[in-house]
Amino acid sequence: MTLLRLTYVSTAARDLSPDETTDLVARAQHRNKGLSVTGILLFNGLNFLQTLEGGEPAVIDLMRSIAADDRHTGIVVIHRHGISERAFKDWSLGFSRTRVGRALTAGGGASAGNGLSEHHLPADLPEPLVRLYRSFETVSRGTA
Repeated sequence: MTLLRLTYVSTAARDLSPDETTDLVARAQHRNKGLSVTGILLFNGLNFLQTLEGGEPAVIDLMRSIAADDRHTGIVVIHRHGISERAFKDWSLGFSRTRVGRALTAGGGASAGNGLSEHHLPADLPEPLVRLYRSFETVSRGTA
């Protein structure tokens, strides 16, 4: 089976409460398990950054479903490559609610960066994606 890794960014269409976000992640984890899709989702209160890995048909179908979700808009696929092995093989959907405006530092943990500890990322993740996760930051809605 051909494996695909796809990464996209999008913007939340409205403010999502912590309960809505928790529910979204729980449902996605359950759905991904059933589809044998793995990956990670970062959310900073305004933007989503997600990587999906799995069989190409499953990832493409899942991406169509995600694109139809009205909780976000402005979806841009920024990375799409065939892979021989999954980096997130043990994660149906890893999740981190990042803090806005603070980038992950090379050796830092959650207190030094954007809420995602770098040593939680798989070691075999391609460097461009590691840099992308490190730099995931944006301005927040209505705050400086």
